[in-house]
Amino acid sequence: MERIVVLIPAKHESVEAVEKPLRSVLSQKGVEIEKVVIAAGTEDDHRRFSRRFADDDIVEVVKAGGNVKGETVNNALKRVSARADYVFLIDAGDELGSDRYIRELLEEDATLAFGRIRYCGRNLTGLMVGLQFDVVSSGISFWGNVVGSAPVFTTGTLFKATFLLEEGLPENLAEDVTLGLIHTWRKVGFVYRPDLEVWMDDPASLKENFFQQSRWWAGMYQACAEALRSRNLPGIGFAVFVLGSLLASFLTTYILPLVYPWTILISLAGRMIYSVLAALECSNRRGPLWALAVMPCQFMWTFFVEWAAVYGLIWLAIRGNVWYRTTRASEGDDHD
Repeated sequence: MERIVVLIPAKHESVEAVEKPLRSVLSQKGVEIEKVVIAAGTEDDHRRFSRRFADDDIVEVVKAGGNVKGETVNNALKRVSARADYVFLIDAGDELGSDRYIRELLEEDATLAFGRIRYCGRNLTGLMVGLQFDVVSSGISFWGNVVGSAPVFTTGTLFKATFLLEEGLPENLAEDVTLGLIHTWRKVGFVYRPDLEVWMDDPASLKENFFQQSRWWAGMYQACAEALRSRNLPGIGFAVFVLGSLLASFLTTYILPLVYPWTILISLAGRMIYSVLAALECSNRRGPLWALAVMPCQFMWTFFVEWAAVYGLIWLAIRGNVWYRTTRASEGDDHD
């Protein structure tokens, strides 16, 4: 049976947030977990996690450091004592939607295989960002399998160990996006399984998600630059589509209508198309009544995402490459 090492990168995370994916992977059926490695991003993280998992033989806590997730993962890979055929990445706070999630990805025999990210949607912000991810995720198969490149999520992701050790994760803000844009999927062997789900915690507040979205957009800008540097045409195509759509929306909402008032109709049409797509996703989740209710909310959500994208440029200028710290960071943990 294939040997699998699970890696949980964790910086400024609570013990509870780390235990959540740990329980999830240890309940998987049909696979052999060789070791679960917790990549501690700070000295304090390393001390707390080492104390908590000192008596757990399957868990290894390594001092990984790193300014961003990609760097932390790469550092941890150099320090892992166990040998493996595959490395499975999952973030703190996340859990797998099926007890055969890893087994299903393993059967793909892919260089990299990953599933669909879902938000629980227990609060309004979680529902809005969850539908946003649903719309994005629905296009991944087209962009990846037909066009050639698309974003790759790096939580709930199974890598062949040789690929991850040789390539590593891109050491910038956009590790979730860049990896899929600098490679041609079919050439390398990437597989996306939208029927397999990874469940994420809802953002605690609208404010928290605004800064989180800004970080995502900062990552997208960096990913576009990496796609250009790699000269991967499908990746460049995806980047041009996303950034071109954003620029067109901004211009037709705030700039061009000052001179050509009719251009606001282009902006409104684009927002309506997105709102309908989000409503269709919501209908699949919760039914048609919910879909009708969220349409106006999703229409307004487009403005929220748009300004988060603008702040993403500011994020790069003032923060650069740093982990995003959520409000759950180290909550309830002992720091002595």
